[in-house]
Amino acid sequence: MTNRVLSLVVFTLACSMFGCASRSVQPTGPRAPTSPDQVMIYQKEPPKYEMLGMVSVPIGGNIRMDDRGDATAGFMELKKRAAALGANGLLFDERKVPSQEMVTASDNGQFHQVPIDRTPTRMAKGQAIWVFKD
Repeated sequence: MTNRVLSLVVFTLACSMFGCASRSVQPTGPRAPTSPDQVMIYQKEPPKYEMLGMVSVPIGGNIRMDDRGDATAGFMELKKRAAALGANGLLFDERKVPSQEMVTASDNGQFHQVPIDRTPTRMAKGQAIWVFKD
């Protein structure tokens, strides 16, 4: 076994034993509301977080979620709803936010993959989370 392969094996074992992978912890109870500007977007699970609840917004009118325009209003509405739950993060990981499709949409020029449900109406959604800063 080469040193590189051995190092990878040791790292993988250490992560599985000591929790290097992302993990969700049990909610500790209701959290005080935060502000939407404190809510960061996460495409993948952060190292340690608490799930607070699913948030969603209907798509239509000034709320867009597609690759043809600015979807900042939709992201702001999702962040407002997450902040109302006390979140400091909004998770779009498709393993944690089941959806019928994923779309690429722009939030102030930054593109994100957003889970979308199509029935009965099109809804953008995400998981409101509290990310622990270690």
